Order: sequence, then structure tokens, then C-alpha cells
Amino acid sequence: MVVKRRADLREDLISDLLRAQERDSALDEDDIVVLVSILIGAVSETTNLGGLVQIRTLLEHPEQLKRVRDDRSLIPNAVNEIMRFAFGGPAGMQRFAVRDFELRGKTIRKGQMLILALGGANRDPAVFPNPDVLDIDRDTREMLVFGHGPHYCLGANLARQEMGCMLDAALDILTPGSRVRKDLMEFQPMGIFKRPLNLSIEIAS
Repeated sequence: MVVKRRADLREDLISDLLRAQERDSALDEDDIVVLVSILIGAVSETTNLGGLVQIRTLLEHPEQLKRVRDDRSLIPNAVNEIMRFAFGGPAGMQRFAVRDFELRGKTIRKGQMLILALGGANRDPAVFPNPDVLDIDRDTREMLVFGHGPHYCLGANLARQEMGCMLDAALDILTPGSRVRKDLMEFQPMGIFKRPLNLSIEIAS
């Protein structure tokens, strides 16, 4: 596809990457193939897990699930709030201090590694009142699941749409009283995380 687009540029990502080459941002064909492969993997894997987390979280909060089932216009904000509430964890991005500084009464030395936890940022009570409560009416504009600034996720809007579609479709199946069967779920250890391999649900009759 890279070879075809080089001969016939279009309005798509690969064509844009080839145009960037023309502006001295040197990406050879292998670079473009690797980049697009990473994007495809990131979009399929993270959105797949995201959909699982969305459905599981709402099943564990039946009062919020009922509201979304009764009014599907709430789905977009429910998707954002569930990401704030349930995504991330104790770990996060590794960063290294470029100078000595003080952070909330703690001295950070130049060269010291910091782990910036998205889960902690998204549960900061200074930003989100009652952060440990799932509230699908919440203003979620400050949540950091997709990053911030120049490193903001390229696929954020697509991911939100896809997870919203998954949730919308699941609502047609998840009858009131349906529940997660935690005893049947399987996980794959990934360092300090556990990656869910399935989502077992008992559908209420």
C-alpha cells in the first residue's frame, strides 16, 4: 500500500506520512509499515479491552447501567466516565527528573525515576469531586486516559466511538439482573497487571 500511495497520494494516513517525507521528516517505507502496524495493533487491542472494561464496570454498577439503558444519549459521557473511573492503575509512564525540585513536600532529585499513574490522576479529588464514585453525569474533560498536549492519543475519537458502539450493542443483550461471573473469568499476568482473556456474563432471563 505504501508503494501504491507513493504513486497516487490520497487523503489518508499513509499518504500523509509520505507527504511528511517530502518536508524532510525522513520516514522510509519500513518506518511507515512499522508505524501503521503499531497503530493497528494499538487500536484493536486497547479498544477491545476498553469495551470489556466498559461493560463489566456498568454491570457492577446496576443503577448507572439502568440509566444508560433507559437513555442511550448518555452513552458518550458514560464511556468517558468509565474510562476515568476504571482505566489505569497504580503504574504509569516512566519519566526522569531533569532537575531537582519539590513535589507536594517531597524532594525529587535530578535523574530520579518517577512513575506517573493515570489511575491516580483520574482519581484526584482536587480535579474530580467524589472521584471513587462512578457518575455518568460527571464533567470528564480533565481525564488523562488519552494523554494530553502533543502526546494526546491520535485514535482517541475513534476509540470513543468504537467503545460507544460496543456498549450500545451490549445493552440490547444485557437484560436487567445480568451479572459478571468473576469465577469464570481468566487473566494473563503482565507484570503488575492482569490482562483479562474473557468476560463471562450470566444473562438474566
